[in-house]
Amino acid sequence: MHKHPYLSAPIRSKLSELQENWHSLQQSAQRRSNALAAACTLHKFHADLHELDVWVAETIKRMGSSELPSTSAEAEAMLELHQEHKV
Repeated sequence: MHKHPYLSAPIRSKLSELQENWHSLQQSAQRRSNALAAACTLHKFHADLHELDVWVAETIKRMGSSELPSTSAEAEAMLELHQEHKV
């Protein structure tokens, strides 16, 4: 810069522009990172919801298809199984 002082102003201008662009890029990257984290959370929620829906449907199906016990031993076994699932 001592040999070419007339280049000092354009270089400083370009440096300032570069710093502004870098800051803008960092902000954009942070916004995208936040959006990705939110999308990941939403995807996990939907996956958990689907898993719960499948479980509920299977449970309802099993409840509707179960036969009544024909002996007291079968009734007691079903009651014990119910108590295990309840806990």
